[in-house]
Amino acid sequence: MGDALRRTIVLETDAANAGLPSAIWVQGPGLRLYLDPPRSREIRSDAASRPLLRYERSATWVLQQPGSHELPAVRIGWWDLETRTLRQAELPAVRLEVGLQHSAPVFALPVAMESLTPDGHPLRALLRRVAPVLALALPCWLLWHWRHSVRRLLARVPAQVQTARASEWCLFRRLIRACRHDDALAARSALQRWLDDCAAPAPGLNDWLLARAPSPALATALAELDATLYGADTAPCWHGRALALHLIRARRQLARQRSPKAVTLPPMLNP
Repeated sequence: MGDALRRTIVLETDAANAGLPSAIWVQGPGLRLYLDPPRSREIRSDAASRPLLRYERSATWVLQQPGSHELPAVRIGWWDLETRTLRQAELPAVRLEVGLQHSAPVFALPVAMESLTPDGHPLRALLRRVAPVLALALPCWLLWHWRHSVRRLLARVPAQVQTARASEWCLFRRLIRACRHDDALAARSALQRWLDDCAAPAPGLNDWLLARAPSPALATALAELDATLYGADTAPCWHGRALALHLIRARRQLARQRSPKAVTLPPMLNP
């Protein structure tokens, strides 16, 4: 009691005008009717088709007293052009059982009206509730189950990072970055570390590099770097992009010269 029920009826016809019988908008003791004005408009499926009239009317009933009420059925006759027979469109009656405010349910619909509503999806609703819990619980369970493997993996990370930072590729990348930033001191330090990694630390590594990747332009760029750092007349600024370009070419030549070491037997095993 105190709830409201709304009913909307839509009629599509090719007649010039349409309407619904006034008897379907029932009211009486315990039912207060609020009838909306009718709405109508023409619709077409395509430009060549005959227009249809769409007629729509809605009403709201407020349930004021407990008891049994019924909204009458709607029956409208129409002429079927294909079968040339008079047919009838029908909406079933709706029976309402209205109880007190503390009763549940307030009103009940018959099986005929329940069949007009779409079926529910209880499994989908259950999954919608369980999904957030699974999304949180599953990663936690996996972390706990593989905790020893994760701990060992995390323990290896610092050593792997240190190994990567000391690799030839990382040292060369640091050298090129210093050259492109025109930082002569950092470039010289990075060049020394990279050459120490390519060959055993020894004096004359610039000559070692030029012997394996001969290039007058590279020799000139290396000499300019040394003159900037150690020369009597220090240049006001140093541009290292040319050195970076020649070092990249030299590294490619070194990579082409590398070959797998031949496997030899110890001398005492040779015949």
